[in-house]
Amino acid sequence: MTGFGSASGPVGSRKLQIEIRSLNSKGFDAQLKLPQEFREFEGEIRQLAAQALERGKVDLWFQWDDQAQAQPAFNEERLLQYISRFKHISARIGLPDSDWLGLALRMPDVLANAPASLSDEEWQQAKILVDQALQNAQRHRRAEGEAMAHSLKQNISLIQERLNQLDPLDLGRKQRVRERLLKALEEARLNTDSGENRLEQEMLFYLEKWDISEEKVRLSTHCAYFAETMNGTEAAGRKLNFIAQEMGREINTIGSKSNEAAMQRCVVEMKDELEKIKELVLNIL
Repeated sequence: MTGFGSASGPVGSRKLQIEIRSLNSKGFDAQLKLPQEFREFEGEIRQLAAQALERGKVDLWFQWDDQAQAQPAFNEERLLQYISRFKHISARIGLPDSDWLGLALRMPDVLANAPASLSDEEWQQAKILVDQALQNAQRHRRAEGEAMAHSLKQNISLIQERLNQLDPLDLGRKQRVRERLLKALEEARLNTDSGENRLEQEMLFYLEKWDISEEKVRLSTHCAYFAETMNGTEAAGRKLNFIAQEMGREINTIGSKSNEAAMQRCVVEMKDELEKIKELVLNIL
């Protein structure tokens, strides 16, 4: 969801600069910094940004390039009234002539900024610039998304590769467990009959306890589903996050059942790749 876009162009007789920046966020949160002229269009600007960007913490800046402010407007009638009144009072009490204009200009309600507003034509010109800035922000997002997609595919591929490496290690566990149990029985000096019965019982217990066949199948399925979802056309950030959580559950279960160093090494490497996936998924719509 990280992106940047800008646009500039004429609006009426002035030039408007628009910048849009978006960061990661679970929802849509827009902060608008607008000149007074655009206050009446704030709701529409916010709606345009929400439709285009969907999610993210978004900052929108609108700024006139010339930094010009609205020209001051004179209340000419009120100004003349003040000057006339000052002259009348000064003549009545015998005061010498003075700079009545300068004094009158400092009186209330003489100077006031012209009301800031945009014509319909100027708003349409500004709206075009808003659309351009949003498109540029989306283009920046897509470029970043393509780079993330490449990384995610590598991460999924490495998890699948480590999962495949577990197969030969898992197949050899049965024989290794049998050898360890036989050695333990010999050391305990149990007779053959009781030893064989005990061996079968222990073998069944350990094979059931350490079997990871179902976890491997589910993890492989989750990896395939993650890749399929990632290649879709709809926004799937939340779904990818849920799939990553399911992948984490299966990897953790495999780790708890893997009692050999070589298998644990594969599990640790899968966890490392999964953490990278989770960090990237947070930045996906």
